[in-house]
Amino acid sequence: MLLLVLLLLLLAPGCPKKAQLTPVVPAQPREPEKPQIRSSEAKAEPKPQAQRLPTDPETIDSRKRIQETLVRVEELVGLLADRAVNEAQREERDAGIAFLAQAREALNSGDVDRAVVLAEKARVLIENVERTTRP
Repeated sequence: MLLLVLLLLLLAPGCPKKAQLTPVVPAQPREPEKPQIRSSEAKAEPKPQAQRLPTDPETIDSRKRIQETLVRVEELVGLLADRAVNEAQREERDAGIAFLAQAREALNSGDVDRAVVLAEKARVLIENVERTTRP
């Protein structure tokens, strides 16, 4: 009841000051400030070093065999370009091409073991598509 009387007094026309209601806007949270690092404290990021490829005969032989496999698979992919393939064959061919690219990347970075696995996957998939699409 008292609240109603106060509200009427504030809103009455003879009241010297009218109460103005202003919406309360919550303060937006600020992002925490990042600490300033002095140039003397800054750590230099290590520069990427050129990876040296192994020179032992076994690794060189493996690299040569992988390279030959990749060339053969690329030739088969070229043969498949003119052949009609169904949806499943197209997906298998595309997966083989992706493995081929990954194998070449692994070989170029010096990861011979990974390149062997990826090249073999590419070979199996592409040979299967080539075999099933022969005229």
